Amino acid sequence: MIGLDVVRAAAIMMVLISHLRQTLKVPDDWMSLTFGGWYGVELFFVLSGFLIGTILIREYDKGLTLGSLGRFWFRRWMRTLPVYFAALLYVWIKYDWFHISYLVFLQVPLTNSSQVLPVAWSLAVEEWFYLCFPVALMALTFIRKRPVLLQVTLLFIAVPLAYRIGQYTGLYRGGDYRGNTFRFDSIAIGVLLAYLMASEVWRKRLFASKNKVYLLAGVFLAFELIRVNWKAFGLAAPLPLPSWYLTVSFTVTGVSAAFIVAAFYMAEIRLPKNIEAIVGYVSTVSYSVYIWHLLFLGAVLRELSQGKGIMLYLLTMIAMLVLAYVPYMLIERPFMSLRDAITERMKARATRAVALS
Repeated sequence: MIGLDVVRAAAIMMVLISHLRQTLKVPDDWMSLTFGGWYGVELFFVLSGFLIGTILIREYDKGLTLGSLGRFWFRRWMRTLPVYFAALLYVWIKYDWFHISYLVFLQVPLTNSSQVLPVAWSLAVEEWFYLCFPVALMALTFIRKRPVLLQVTLLFIAVPLAYRIGQYTGLYRGGDYRGNTFRFDSIAIGVLLAYLMASEVWRKRLFASKNKVYLLAGVFLAFELIRVNWKAFGLAAPLPLPSWYLTVSFTVTGVSAAFIVAAFYMAEIRLPKNIEAIVGYVSTVSYSVYIWHLLFLGAVLRELSQGKGIMLYLLTMIAMLVLAYVPYMLIERPFMSLRDAITERMKARATRAVALS
């Protein structure tokens, strides 16, 4: 769907626009660009939750089993782990550095750091969500003997939010809260959106009110932009929010991103073919871009630090987008093709087993 491709492409471009400010002559003069890093990651979380939630809801309606759950995990891991492990291998060879916590996505709680491969903190949030959410769903369904998908989704939104509020002591520890491996609420908000879209009643209501959704998406986005960058706009504290608000800000941003995803999902977007091709390409390589871009940026800064400026900024961005096609073609695409072939064989064996039983 082109609308979701636009969201994915926009999210990775926001992250690049933010992180690449280090190639500018005075990066601190461009702090307003960091909004993209903040919002782009939350947008990725919600989009991931929406797509994964759509899959899990379909499986749940058919009857979630250990076999279907195993196939779900296998497909997710074959999609996400090969490129990630390739980046870890590069770090090991290039910097002679390795820690086993990175293999199980517990680098933040075990080492209190993700500096060697900084983007790994957000991948850890996703991987642990993929593991924990379906297990909780199966366990609570077994205990209560009735559908509990909505309840589990709300639980995965409420518990991380309650934890952050409970940890608040008057001082905001932004890095600790943001990098928490079990900060599941934004992804769960995406699952909640998938749940609403899967419900015939709610889907009709949302599509009937899509102009309101578009409006709210714009309002939420403007709120987030002003909240983060009001100084850059020369405004005199237009949003005098209390310090404790920052503990709930991730959930609010998740809701904001959900309206963006819903708006683009419902919109009938038609783009010129060349623009659509560019959007499709950026969306396709977005995961490889995300995993590798900070490693590439580090190399650029080491080799070309004397050439900082807008030209280096633009050339680095273009180079990242072009070079990301290499890990996509050499790693992502072959493993996804292998994943699809193995999954089909797994489904065929399951079908034969049912037929023989």
